[in-house]
Amino acid sequence: MAPAASRRMVIAAAGYGKTTALRRWCPAPGARWWPGGTDPAAFVVDAAAAGDGPIVLDDLPALPDGELRRLLRAVAGVSADVEIVLASRWPLAWRPHAGPGRWTEAGPAELACTVDDVAELLTEACGAADPDLAARLHAATAGWPALVQLAVEAVRVHGPAPEPAVAGPLAAYVRDQVLPDLPEDARLLLARAGSCRRSPRACARRSARRRRRR
Repeated sequence: MAPAASRRMVIAAAGYGKTTALRRWCPAPGARWWPGGTDPAAFVVDAAAAGDGPIVLDDLPALPDGELRRLLRAVAGVSADVEIVLASRWPLAWRPHAGPGRWTEAGPAELACTVDDVAELLTEACGAADPDLAARLHAATAGWPALVQLAVEAVRVHGPAPEPAVAGPLAAYVRDQVLPDLPEDARLLLARAGSCRRSPRACARRSARRRRRR
């Protein structure tokens, strides 16, 4: 079923099933999907002129403020009867520029798998689901759909005590698909936090040494 709001913003990292959700929300044959690589504001104008089906812009890049404002002005110029959905893995600062309208936002909390979803995937993959295992996998992945799929596959291959087998694929996915999109200072912060997780005293000593060198 399509969402009730006529304008929806979907912001979540890679692997949260944004495209899957968009296809579920906008299944009409007349939906017009932005092909990427072109001006999104111009696409909205042209798509609205072509008909009254849903307009979907998936995988929007990190738009500069001016381009984002121009896109939202184009959206504001379309009839409220037309469903428009924008999705990005980037935290677009859209609220100050959205203007009046039936806007809603979906993020990781709305897209994440529940414990029941994890149990269902385990049943599909393994023929049965241990509720405790489903809860453990959900806690380990925070319901992040791509990580849930990797964890369930590890259970299928390695059995019901998969923690060592799960850790590698999950870390690899985050390293390869998520971290490259972060600014350099954010990556450094995460690296430092990870290196200090098990030894706060060592972290404090390293920080003190850095301050003395400055």
